[in-house]
Amino acid sequence: MRAHLTDCEMTDLISDTVEGTTLAHLRACATCRTEYARLHTAFVDFAMDSRVQAERTEAFFQRQRVRIGCRVSDRRPFVWRWRSVWASALATGALVAVFLTRGGTPPRSPADPESDQALLSAVQHAIQREAPVALSPAALLIADMERGVPELDRKMAVPKGDQR
Repeated sequence: MRAHLTDCEMTDLISDTVEGTTLAHLRACATCRTEYARLHTAFVDFAMDSRVQAERTEAFFQRQRVRIGCRVSDRRPFVWRWRSVWASALATGALVAVFLTRGGTPPRSPADPESDQALLSAVQHAIQREAPVALSPAALLIADMERGVPELDRKMAVPKGDQR
């Protein structure tokens, strides 16, 4: 003889979709018959109670809607208050994230050969100059002053402190 009926087999019995071996076992096993009778009674009672509850008047359901609406509206300000807190916190977080990701230097792309060549050329010109770029105005003044001094004075170039 086989073991007791499983939950699936009991469900099939209650919903009237049974197989032949299940019915044969139910007839032979007193334990399974007792369990089937208990479940069947519970489901029949539930179905009857559901029908009674569903057959209430429209006024009952209207009162029910009003009561539910009052309870929901009592809780709504609390929910809205928290929504406003969360919304402002999320907006602040988004702004902080934007500022943090926007700051800093942009990523550098690999140097192309033309910019390297231009840099090398600028360095060579700077080396070949007589004076640094920052001192070029002073170099021009010195050149102008040297042009103004007569040729003989330049050759003698006696420092003024040594003239006695």
